[in-house]
Amino acid sequence: MHEIQRSGKLLLGTSISPVSFYYYRNSSAGFEYEMMKAVAKYMRLKLEVIPVADDSMLYTMLQRGEIDAAAHADIHLPGNQDPSVAFSTPTYYPQIVLVHYDSAGGHFADSSYYHSVKLAAISAPSSELEHIPLNEIITYYSKYFQIRKDDTASSYELLDAMISTKKGMVVTTDIAAVLSGRSNSKGIVLDPLSRKCELSYLLPAGASTFNDSINTAISAVIKTPLYARLVRKYFDAAIIPVELPIASGKVALVHGHLSAYDEIIKRHAASVNIDWRLLSAIIYKESNFTPNIASDYGAQGLMQLVPETGRNFGATDLFDPEQNVKAGVGYIRYLQKYWEPRVADSTERINFVLASYNAGLGHIIDARNLASKYGDNPNIWLGHVDLFLLKKAEPRYYKDPVCKIGYCRGVETLDFVHSVLAKYQSYCGSVR
Repeated sequence: MHEIQRSGKLLLGTSISPVSFYYYRNSSAGFEYEMMKAVAKYMRLKLEVIPVADDSMLYTMLQRGEIDAAAHADIHLPGNQDPSVAFSTPTYYPQIVLVHYDSAGGHFADSSYYHSVKLAAISAPSSELEHIPLNEIITYYSKYFQIRKDDTASSYELLDAMISTKKGMVVTTDIAAVLSGRSNSKGIVLDPLSRKCELSYLLPAGASTFNDSINTAISAVIKTPLYARLVRKYFDAAIIPVELPIASGKVALVHGHLSAYDEIIKRHAASVNIDWRLLSAIIYKESNFTPNIASDYGAQGLMQLVPETGRNFGATDLFDPEQNVKAGVGYIRYLQKYWEPRVADSTERINFVLASYNAGLGHIIDARNLASKYGDNPNIWLGHVDLFLLKKAEPRYYKDPVCKIGYCRGVETLDFVHSVLAKYQSYCGSVR
């Protein structure tokens, strides 16, 4: 019997990244984390996660037997493997792609299209593609164009620069383009440059019996509906949420109500001294006043609380409107108490409470620390702290020592704060 089966635990070392592991709304997330959680369950083991700040530590930890597997967002071409570690059965098949605007009126696969990109500035984040034989791909396409390998910029930064200037092209992986949120921009095209790559876990070299067991479990999980949901959740879904329409909005406003839950909302809003219309705007943004919905990340009910947060504030059934709103308000009270001694301006403080409610308090603390480190104002949200929350999608920032919980998809939080405040102003003009 392997030691892991005797202990009853599967120890997963993981990098902090949008593919491997990160924190979202006070809960753990990441494609590789959720996959391995399902694998551990299949093997009747309890998953224990050990995040690391330095990705290279994972190799050492595997060799020392300190972890059983590593989630490293390790993408490689079939057959190109490091003999110092073993690779699991692939969990996903990304591709290297050329990201560009379809301004030339053609696609990369059209022979005539090559002439339009010969002089384009094409960049590749070489540090992100270090596990893939990038030189092999560049050599193949060198007769058509030149690719500049960038050792300092991330795919997020390169894509952001391309979209802001509407110039240039970027070589990256399709999942990096999707997770950056930039693949959703109007007119953006992703054209394949490589055959399918493999996303795999790192496993200990020489542990063939254990590796066979974990590969069997991975193959079994891939055949389940859960796997399809994880792929959709992390690699297919749009990053920026779409504004929900108000259900029967005109009828509600005619009668002076915002929802069927106005009485509950008013009562609990008064307990924390916030405008009930602001609380309604949060609920509208979170659930469109729908009490029985759950997100892919496990958030539930009117205020879209994750179960752990709900339990912390007294809720046993988050689909019950009364319990959900009471717990949500309890969480808001907690955030208010945190920010009151730190952000003096009460209007500004609302931004920090809303941002913390959406992203989790730790991410906003990280963004403030980054703002302070780089000489910006840590007590102003718009144009200051919010910009550093966006930067927490870039490795150079989310791996900065002042950041304690790593990667964050900040674009969602900026949209949340803006949308809630806009809806609140709309409600103030409609009802008292």
